[in-house]
Amino acid sequence: MPEFHSEPYLHIGGLSHKSALIAWGAFYFRVHPEGGMKLVDDDDLQWVHPPRHETIGARSAPYGPARVEVRDEAGTVVAEAMTNTANHCIVSGLTPDTRYDYSVYVKDELWGADERWDWSPAAKGLRQEGRSYRNAFRTLPDPAAPRTRPFTSSSLAISARASASRRPRPDDSSKWLPRSSEPWIVTMPGAF
Repeated sequence: MPEFHSEPYLHIGGLSHKSALIAWGAFYFRVHPEGGMKLVDDDDLQWVHPPRHETIGARSAPYGPARVEVRDEAGTVVAEAMTNTANHCIVSGLTPDTRYDYSVYVKDELWGADERWDWSPAAKGLRQEGRSYRNAFRTLPDPAAPRTRPFTSSSLAISARASASRRPRPDDSSKWLPRSSEPWIVTMPGAF
């Protein structure tokens, strides 16, 4: 049986002035005996242990019971969310235009801890180069408050309002975004 490497990742899937959609997953790599790794295609995930069908997105099977903690700059936990059924949580009750750190625990273990493996063009493969995740985000400014400075983002802004006549698709954001006209920033549309 071939050996596989699981490389966990964390992702801010959506952001508003009072909420954050925090997601996690893993990429799987086949480790070659002569060295190097190759990304495992979705069709071959049945051979990893435990077998999977998808590793990311709203339809992916959960990696286990999970807890997301959001901390303010003083390190105090200000919000928490838990799930047994998904690889993402919406954490709400946050303050607009505020910086937060976050942690994800799956089966009571910190997800994405320690040094990460990154793609190295020189090595044409994965290599550890001393990097680790810095899990932080800033909520959007309150849309009702006057702007005191510009807010910039390279992400896509969408509205969570869904038309009643629209048929839901498997990747329909109306299933995970609150039903309101609250603006959200979504950094990976269609993945969740």
